[in-house]
Amino acid sequence: MSAKNTVAGLIIGAATGIALGMLFAPRKGSETRDVIAKTGGDYYDKITEDVKATVEEQLDKYLRNSSSRAEERAKRQIEEVKREIARIKAN
Repeated sequence: MSAKNTVAGLIIGAATGIALGMLFAPRKGSETRDVIAKTGGDYYDKITEDVKATVEEQLDKYLRNSSSRAEERAKRQIEEVKREIARIKAN
């Protein structure tokens, strides 16, 4: 989790630095706004992709864990039923 926070901090810091650099650059305001809009859109797309990948990864991990737990519970229940059947047969 710490690595993700570091990467997020670096991305936010870079975006802030680029935006401030563009604001103080010697360009017409309309050109600067266009560049900021394009750069912001690019960052939005990148962050959206990263968030989607992270969510998919976490969902896959959760589903794998849930499936494993369900399988283990089913195995335990099967063993309990087998023991109960054996106990009933013995009586």
